[in-house]
Amino acid sequence: MKRNVITRTNALFALAVCTGFVFASLMGTGCKNNTDDDDEITKSSEKTLIEFSFEKVNNSGLSADVKGIINEKKKIVSVEVPAGTDKTNLKASFKINDKAQLFVGSIIQQSGVTENNFSDIINGVAYTVKAENGSQQNYTVEVYGKNTTEIGLPAFGFKKAHNPTLPADVDNQTQGDPARTVFIGSIKGMGRVIIMKLPIGTPEVSLATLKPYFTASAGVDLYVGSTKLESGVTPVDFSDLQNGVKIKAVANDGGSALYNAVVEIDLPNANQTDVQKYFGSYYGTVPGLGEVIIVLEWNKVTLYSKSMSMDYVNVEWEKKADNTYTCTTYRKNKPQIKNLFGKGGYDFIEKGGKITVKTNIMATDTTAVKGDDFVWTAESGYKPVTQNI
Repeated sequence: MKRNVITRTNALFALAVCTGFVFASLMGTGCKNNTDDDDEITKSSEKTLIEFSFEKVNNSGLSADVKGIINEKKKIVSVEVPAGTDKTNLKASFKINDKAQLFVGSIIQQSGVTENNFSDIINGVAYTVKAENGSQQNYTVEVYGKNTTEIGLPAFGFKKAHNPTLPADVDNQTQGDPARTVFIGSIKGMGRVIIMKLPIGTPEVSLATLKPYFTASAGVDLYVGSTKLESGVTPVDFSDLQNGVKIKAVANDGGSALYNAVVEIDLPNANQTDVQKYFGSYYGTVPGLGEVIIVLEWNKVTLYSKSMSMDYVNVEWEKKADNTYTCTTYRKNKPQIKNLFGKGGYDFIEKGGKITVKTNIMATDTTAVKGDDFVWTAESGYKPVTQNI
């Protein structure tokens, strides 16, 4: 009898324990140790190559630090070293996300310590940023710099004979026609560039298969990626109007140079009478600059603020494909090529009897509303114009 009581007691205890587990589950709690099983720590997925350079202190062949330009969209890093630099054993300095690691192949990289051979300009050097969670992002580093062979590009453009959809030839030999202009040269902060303004009526779809013609210095070939270009024959995709195309000029002695080639399609000029209603004063606010007044005229655009004021006298009014109008300012005495010397675009919205202008000031998208005509006086609180750009 006593044994049966014990057995029944144990069964009741087991039932109570099970009931407790069920109740705890229904209430959203468990019988686990919460101190050991808090939310699992999420590992970082960040894997960006933030900075890349070659520092003089780590590379005896350099006379100064050289900073790379990182194209985050295309994951390409471009670095130009001084002429004659030995590219076979350079030590890169870099910055990546915390908790990430940088590899070339299976070799982990140490900033300012690990040597790599950067002499293959056609393929570059493949770097891999590995995040803490195991995901990874690849970058290609391309190091340029001439040796003894002079690298030049006397001519670059497009011939209608090679590109039937073009309304006319486009080359840097054309004189006196701002609608067909090619600029080949160097710009501070941009490096070597080829910037081309295509004629009105150029089909945008044709940009993906344009065949450039060119002449280069003796012993120099041009490449896009690993594809060698043949003048007037090889099609190149120029449809990325913002970032352009990286064209590599490679000399037979291993020297190289990088050109960024960008195209834009010209727009028809507007008639002054058609854009007269947009002339006047527009009022807005720009972070870091405060209140601004933009005064638009046919041949001048003036920007007033309480910290600085300036005007632009190289102005172009154009009619867009959707029959709206745009105004662009350029550097004084420079060709009217937006990718080269365009300083600001002004587009207009008409709604509810108001005209609003959209532009970009100090790298900030800005809107301003047309109001009463502004005439500067010393009492206005705005700075007088001191810069004529």
